[in-house]
Amino acid sequence: MKSIFTYLCMACMMLGLFSCGQKSEKLLLAGSGWNKIVIIDKETKKVEWEHPLEKGWECNSASWTPDGNILFSYAKGVKLITKQGEELWNIPADAGSEFQTARVLDNGNYLVAECGHPAKIFEVSPKGEIIRETAYETGIEVPHAQFRHVNVDKDGNYLVPLFETADVRVIDVEGNLLRTIKMPGNMYCVSKLANGNYVGACGDSHRYVEFNLESGEILRTVNSGDIEGVEFCFVAQLLPTEDGGLYICNWQGHDPSVASKNIPQLMEIDKNGKIVWEVNDNKNFGMISSISVVKLRLVLRRLTTQRERTAVMAIILLHNIEHFNFYSFPETASPFLSSLDTHLWDMLFFAFAGKSDAIFALLFGFTFYLQHHNCEMRGEDFRNRYMWRLVLLLLFGFVNAIFFPGEILVLYALIGFVLVPVRHLKDRTVAWIALILMLQPLEWIKVIYACLVPDANPQQTYFSLGDVYPQLGGHSFWEMLKANFVTGQLASLNWAWSHGRVFQTASLFMLGMLLGRKGLFVYAGENRERVAAFWQRVAFLALPSAVVLYYLKDFIYSQIENPFLKSSMRTIWDSWYNLAGMLLIVSGFLLLYWVNEGKVQKILVPYGKMSLTDYVTQSLIGSFLYFGYGLELHLVCGTTYSLLIGIVFLVLQVAFAHWWFRHFRRGPLETIWHRLTWIGKK
Repeated sequence: MKSIFTYLCMACMMLGLFSCGQKSEKLLLAGSGWNKIVIIDKETKKVEWEHPLEKGWECNSASWTPDGNILFSYAKGVKLITKQGEELWNIPADAGSEFQTARVLDNGNYLVAECGHPAKIFEVSPKGEIIRETAYETGIEVPHAQFRHVNVDKDGNYLVPLFETADVRVIDVEGNLLRTIKMPGNMYCVSKLANGNYVGACGDSHRYVEFNLESGEILRTVNSGDIEGVEFCFVAQLLPTEDGGLYICNWQGHDPSVASKNIPQLMEIDKNGKIVWEVNDNKNFGMISSISVVKLRLVLRRLTTQRERTAVMAIILLHNIEHFNFYSFPETASPFLSSLDTHLWDMLFFAFAGKSDAIFALLFGFTFYLQHHNCEMRGEDFRNRYMWRLVLLLLFGFVNAIFFPGEILVLYALIGFVLVPVRHLKDRTVAWIALILMLQPLEWIKVIYACLVPDANPQQTYFSLGDVYPQLGGHSFWEMLKANFVTGQLASLNWAWSHGRVFQTASLFMLGMLLGRKGLFVYAGENRERVAAFWQRVAFLALPSAVVLYYLKDFIYSQIENPFLKSSMRTIWDSWYNLAGMLLIVSGFLLLYWVNEGKVQKILVPYGKMSLTDYVTQSLIGSFLYFGYGLELHLVCGTTYSLLIGIVFLVLQVAFAHWWFRHFRRGPLETIWHRLTWIGKK
């Protein structure tokens, strides 16, 4: 009854929907001479969190950690604090020395550096344990004139940008100087670009440069005035963005008169060097020399968006094949075409039927965790906002249901309320509840009953999708709408109940929430090794489980004669098989994505950003193409031709998305969703 890709694609749509409800990107900002560290909402530029600093605590480096803490240097030491301001650990500076670097490494540890004689570079664990210490004598007498932001290259060597000597020194972990690169200005930091080159901030020289680390060649110099509308003061930290742009901290501490000259303290430029965002507010912001992205939605931005770019396509292609749940197909006179239709259908159903809805449910639960976590980070109560979102989701489902029989947003909106009472339970408790639900307790009660009463064969009266076929094939638009909205929805909900999808869905909601709590979708920092190992184990166990369950199911069914007992065992067995298959698909996708993140899909970015619009419009147009009130293509198109129609429709939607986002920020329906989600919130 369900579309084979529907739920996988709907999962991506849901994540897109909820990301519309999320606030914009958060930024962690600090600066020498500013008496606080802050987190701001990028869109509104409002401070959402701040941590006071004592006088003289010069903070030139602050970083958001993967586990949601704040790491910062403050001249006399380096600290790790929680969002609530609790100090987790503090490493004090030696007498006469000062800490000027605090950053997160790719391996999950922290890099902190201390100016002094000698200068010291430390690799520190998230628990505050010093793993490695490297001493290096810079030859610069005054510690404050030595460096600010130390970095590492691909080989693990340290990149030390020296302030007084205007050069970048590459040293190994033993403190041996490997090479020196002369720079056109007193260096503040070096950062790696996506193209393999580096950018270096040249401080009071009012410029930054792009250079090749191996050869030392300066490839490009950007001076004050080269960017339209920007005057460089002191070029401090440079932070490359994921789309090829660059954040530039324009520190204004060396010239007190700058504050009156309307010069931005922080700006973002795109890959073409054009300003796309800035902070120019000396009243509410101090001098900014450090920036870090608060990655509250790491997976939504990287992993999930790729799914939106690719998987949302499948709902169009597969719904066309199924004629939008109107399983009416013409006979073909061509044996070849008939064989092709059959093989296309069987192949896709074998690969994805029953597993895609499980993926959807898993991601739904994970999305809930992200929303709940983000609101907690802002000190907000998420419960009421979430339930309001479910109500809105229900309304979207009702709208889509009048064109598409078997709409499932309604089901997920209703079951989604189960996450509210379990959200604060312990992990172990939630895991046990999820396990019991996955075992299909109602079906086991039926099994026990069938064993005790062998002749029992109670019949369940329920609505069938076939009840709407006369209206789908008829020529009355209004009769089609009524049948879809009433009978189609009742058939969909009843099918979900009788086939164990209600219990399975609730279980997977909770499992997705638990995976989010444990950080098992976040492949970054300290999580990398742990997360990769976890999903490797999942794949290792899921593959043989799926194979065994698949080849045993027909044997199990053949041993049962009682139709009532067979139906319950089929529900239980299929639920387990679909779970194993889903885990295999998810683990394989994650591991492949992390190993080699796709770049070809960039053309589909606009398409993925308007997934709700894509989904609803394909239901509306698809019903017109195939149902009786419209073109009645179900009478002439088999699986192969319907697939070709779906491809054409997809190309047109991608083209429309590109046009739309040249003029607007969000998709049409995404805009409505966003405004309704945050109605009443300033």
